[in-house]
Amino acid sequence: MGDETSSQAQWFWDNTTEVWNAILNHPFLVELEAGTLPDEVLRFYFEQNLQYVDAVYRCRLVAAAKAPDKETFDLLTRDWNLEPSDERQGDLLVSFGGDPDNLPPMAPACRGYTYHMWYNALDGRTIDWLASFVACPWTYDLIGEQVSGNIGEERRESWMEYYGSKIHHDLMDDFRSAVDRLTVGLDQDDLNGLLEKWRLGMRYEWMFWDDAYHMRSWPV
Repeated sequence: MGDETSSQAQWFWDNTTEVWNAILNHPFLVELEAGTLPDEVLRFYFEQNLQYVDAVYRCRLVAAAKAPDKETFDLLTRDWNLEPSDERQGDLLVSFGGDPDNLPPMAPACRGYTYHMWYNALDGRTIDWLASFVACPWTYDLIGEQVSGNIGEERRESWMEYYGSKIHHDLMDDFRSAVDRLTVGLDQDDLNGLLEKWRLGMRYEWMFWDDAYHMRSWPV
């Protein structure tokens, strides 16, 4: 891992900071904080994100079934306190002109991202799924910490409020601890493979924002 004083989760993060910087500087997030992001872009985002979150819920149960210890099993099967946030997202979609009961097909990034998680949940170990997924809540945790309270528009602020909360920060600590716990004893080749799953997850995070910003559907 290089620096043995660092956690393994932190090592994954530190080796993908170039992707994080690209996410942080994406015009979707820049315009969100500035209050200039159009409603129709947010409608597209929530239409896609509701489908992504549904895939996360389903994948985590598959990963939980393979969990090598009770602590990880309990983390992946407990209430993540996301349900109120999800209900708000459905309400927000309505407020931006969408219909949670009539969602469009997954856009390219959402489809690729969910398939990335499904592959690692079904074909891999619990740690493989965590490596494909944990970059998502980590980026939202940092974004929420930065923008929550600074947006100045009720609908957008109510979306980011959860990600800037102590509840989400504590959940993110639990995810990092799980990654650290399940990587103990793995050789460097295995860790390098997990790093690539992590990097691909972060790249899909960027692509998810980019699809929403451009309201991108399938070109053919």
